[in-house]
Amino acid sequence: MEQIQPALKGNAMKKKIRQTLRSMTIGTNRADAETKALEIIRMGQEATDILIEMGWDALKGSIQGNRELLRAISFTLAVSLARKKAPAPPPDDPGINLLIKFAALGFNSARNGLIHLGISPKEIWQRHLMALPLAEGLGKDKEVSLSEALVEIELSQHMEGQKGPAKDRYCLGGDAKYRKDLFRIGKKSFALRSTKTR
Repeated sequence: MEQIQPALKGNAMKKKIRQTLRSMTIGTNRADAETKALEIIRMGQEATDILIEMGWDALKGSIQGNRELLRAISFTLAVSLARKKAPAPPPDDPGINLLIKFAALGFNSARNGLIHLGISPKEIWQRHLMALPLAEGLGKDKEVSLSEALVEIELSQHMEGQKGPAKDRYCLGGDAKYRKDLFRIGKKSFALRSTKTR
C-alpha cells in the first residue's frame, strides 16, 4: 500500500487526503478503511484541520451526492477522536461540532464516536435545538418545552422523510400526509408544527 508522505503540505496534502477518503470502502472493507483513516491522522494537526474544513464544505453541497465522502470524513474523525488521550477534547472542539452534525444526518460512526467521548444522543439533539435561530410561532403550532422537544425527536426516530437540523428548524420526518418540524421560539421553548405534504 502506498504510504502518505509526512512532508506533504497545503494543497498537496489536501489532494492526497481527498484521494484517500475517496478510496475508502467502509461498508465492505472496514479494516482497510481504518488503515487509511490512520494514514491521514498520522499526518498531524494540519491534516485534521483540512479534514474538518472538507467536511463543512461538503455539507454545503448535496448531502446525497456527497454521502460517501461525508461518510469517510465522519469515519476518519471518529477514529481520530477515539485515539486521543485524556483529557477529552472540549465541547466546542471543531471536530466534535462536525461529528454532531454528521450524527444528526444518520452517520453511525459519528454517533458512536461521540458516545465514546461521553456525549449522549440526547445531548447531541439538545445542542442542535439550542443552536436554532429564533422564529415566529404560528397559531396552529403546539408550544413545547426543551424536554418535550427532546421526547419528540426520540419518537421521530421511526418516522420517514427528512430528519435532523435544517437552516431554521429541526426536521422530525413524517408520514404520507404530514411532516413535523420543531422551531425555537424562545430561550428554551419550541413550536411543534405539522404541515400537510399533500
